[in-house]
Amino acid sequence: MIDNSHLSGDLSQDDEERRVEMSAEASDDAKIFQALGSIYFRETVPEDDIPEEERATLRRAWVPVGTVSRLVERLRSGGLAVIGGAPGMGKRSAAIRALIEYSDERAAAGAKPLKLKQLTPDWEREAPQASMLPTEANRGYLLDVSAEISEWSNPLETASALVARAARLRDERSCLILISNQSGWPLGTGTVTAPYVLASERPDPREIAMAHLEKIHDRPARVAWLQLADDGAPLGTCAHLITDDTAPADAAYLATLLAGATDDQDGIKAAIDAFQQWDAHLAKVFGGEGDKSVDNRALLIAAAFLGEAPALRIQSVARDLVGVSASSGNSDASHVRRILAGEELKTRFEVIGATPKGQNASLTGKPGLDNATVERVWTQRPDLQQPLLEWITRITAPKAEAEEHLQHIGRMLVRLAAAHSDVRLLRLVQKWVEAEGAATDRRPLVAAILNEAAQDPTLGPVVRDQLLKWAQLSLDLATTVALVCQMTFAEHYPRQALVRLQWILRRPQDDEAVRAAEEAVRLMAARPALLVKDVWPTITRWAVKDGMLSGRRAFLAMVDPRPSYSHLKELLAVADHKPEVRGTLLDAWRATLADETVDGEARAVLTAWAHGIVAGTLPESTTLDVLDQIVQHHLTASPVSALLYDTTVVEPEPHPGGLAHVRRLLWQRVYAPNPSHTLAES
Repeated sequence: MIDNSHLSGDLSQDDEERRVEMSAEASDDAKIFQALGSIYFRETVPEDDIPEEERATLRRAWVPVGTVSRLVERLRSGGLAVIGGAPGMGKRSAAIRALIEYSDERAAAGAKPLKLKQLTPDWEREAPQASMLPTEANRGYLLDVSAEISEWSNPLETASALVARAARLRDERSCLILISNQSGWPLGTGTVTAPYVLASERPDPREIAMAHLEKIHDRPARVAWLQLADDGAPLGTCAHLITDDTAPADAAYLATLLAGATDDQDGIKAAIDAFQQWDAHLAKVFGGEGDKSVDNRALLIAAAFLGEAPALRIQSVARDLVGVSASSGNSDASHVRRILAGEELKTRFEVIGATPKGQNASLTGKPGLDNATVERVWTQRPDLQQPLLEWITRITAPKAEAEEHLQHIGRMLVRLAAAHSDVRLLRLVQKWVEAEGAATDRRPLVAAILNEAAQDPTLGPVVRDQLLKWAQLSLDLATTVALVCQMTFAEHYPRQALVRLQWILRRPQDDEAVRAAEEAVRLMAARPALLVKDVWPTITRWAVKDGMLSGRRAFLAMVDPRPSYSHLKELLAVADHKPEVRGTLLDAWRATLADETVDGEARAVLTAWAHGIVAGTLPESTTLDVLDQIVQHHLTASPVSALLYDTTVVEPEPHPGGLAHVRRLLWQRVYAPNPSHTLAES
């Protein structure tokens, strides 16, 4: 048996160098697949270019702060800088600007400029591994761990490993800036303290907004809207909107709003309202005491959660919130009198700022009003939180009035959960999946919501932990997680996706969750970079070394040619020239065929390989050679016997009878050690 341990991967161990032949600049699948063969590569976390738009903005409209020069000094001396501080201090912008300035400094000295990359922390939350960070030459890496660093099981050990990794980065003429929170990075410990920079000074927010208006949005005339008088009093129309406490991101957002506003008073007012998150409007609706405005407040909350919806439906769920449900059968005369004494529905919608649209009503004409409403209610009336959760549960139940608005409600809940790290809001989404009697399958919708939430910088770690738990629970929850792993989450967090799929593929029955997980594996394998760095080494290890049912299922999914993915054809072509790849492929097949629990799946895949030869979708010679070696070692295995002798197999069109040709060729190879025939000669 060929030793292919260097090609296997393990999610639970530190990454080590693997043998592959890889062109770093390869742009087509063929070059990338050649990676499965002859030089070492390192399994590293995913990386992407820092967006060009963001880099251009920080070059053209940067407002200087001393933090940047201190970060550059740390990069220059040790290859690692850590920026910590409170939210809203502009840490990401300062970090990117420092990478830009350090790269320019190098270029001025005759060295290569840095390629700026942002890294995804694709590890399990409690065990970040410095060895998973890439160390390619002439790179400037950015890694944000501010949302998870407080959960690290051993911050000092991890920080020490990062400092050690930085030495290797420096040897490669590269560097790393890590973004921390206020207190997560351990201080007072010598070399670990050295890279640390506290973001205690933020860029002047007024200067940021003015610079963006002039240099990014090309609206120099509107800079005057933000100017102050000589005595510091607001002079411009919008000057009062910025204070010393305004976050840099908010200042940039204001510039965007003002740049897009019309020159009339209505346009300016709309921009001001959107920036202030509708404070004045919400103060008018929610201010004061007494019962006079209760119905309108409930109406606004309902409109915020439902998005654009029939006006009568919004009113109905609003009444449910305040205990006047139309379905309750309550005919108390006081309720009737209150309804008749109230204003007409159209007038009430106008009071709360909603726009009537025929039979519908919506807040979409008031950007940000829905988010501002929900945020205000959640923070200013905390005693209403639990009743709100119970209300959302009622109106989103199967066949309830808001069932068709789950997508909008879900996104509102995710935003709120991200702002407050409140896991109760995620449990509501879990109930949507588990509810029986829903009009449609809710799992794809919930998966789409969770896919976005799992990648959120703040909420992501909590959601990813939740996905790990769900992968081990009910059929519906496990299926939902598998659907998430079919989406962009798997592209940005491939190792975490594989861990969650591994749990699902351990399920004893070949159920819907298992099939969804197998499809997720195929989709990941169809992405060349993921196949080379994550899917191939990890799944072959599961199948061969770890002896897992999940590994055998995942392997069969990865090499199943029936879906229209091209990666198997390319993989077999590489196996024809790379003994290491062929050896790993055969070892995985042998381990899989020895597991009777997957006989049915193995039989289907082997037969599909034969059909692929007939149809010309798989490389004939290589596929026959691999099948021959499988047959030689597992002639009595049920899937192999079925491939050779089962006459009940239905032939695919348009190649009826082709399977018989493949069988004859395999029989010839079994009984003739040096077969000379090929399918083309038959």
